[in-house]
Amino acid sequence: MLARHDWPGNVRELGNALEFAAIRTSSGVIEPPNLPAHLHNPVRIARTRELPERERIAAALQQAENAAEAARRLGLSRATLFRRMRHFGFGMPRKRAGALERRLA
Repeated sequence: MLARHDWPGNVRELGNALEFAAIRTSSGVIEPPNLPAHLHNPVRIARTRELPERERIAAALQQAENAAEAARRLGLSRATLFRRMRHFGFGMPRKRAGALERRLA
């Protein structure tokens, strides 16, 4: 499972996944169920690299539970994802839009 993943975040993403799994295991042995959920997803964002960036972002947002997870799947920071979402004309996530509206009021 680890070898099949594209690791768009490289060593940092791999390290975070292993740390996550190490915390979740009770036996001291990391098993697939201990790994982050996005590694179990049969539809992988990494396979869509030949698609234009707008479509990759749209696919990640649709598959992820939230923008932070979509950013991790794309190997981007949340701030970069939000900038690119604005660039491509995507709406802001609800929580984020509400927080922005409160700040502007």
